[in-house]
Amino acid sequence: KAILSPKNADEEDLWEEINFGDNEWDLCIELRDDDIAGMLACINSVQKLKRLYLTYCENISGRGLEPLRGSTVLERLDISLARKHYDGRYGECH
Repeated sequence: KAILSPKNADEEDLWEEINFGDNEWDLCIELRDDDIAGMLACINSVQKLKRLYLTYCENISGRGLEPLRGSTVLERLDISLARKHYDGRYGECH
């Protein structure tokens, strides 16, 4: 069970960036579209989130990104290297 907390301490910058790609391998491989959608809805991502990194999150199809529809603040969305591109560098798939 993971607890989501903002990366930035400044209240004005809360939830500008969420990065599951670099250091969250164990969590990332467990994330599903429903998890992503719930998280994005809870933080009002359509108005706040500028950068979302879901690198190596192999169990998402993209439908969990629906809460971002219509965003005018989103600058970067990284969903690269899903399962079909997995090269084994980060351990075995579960």
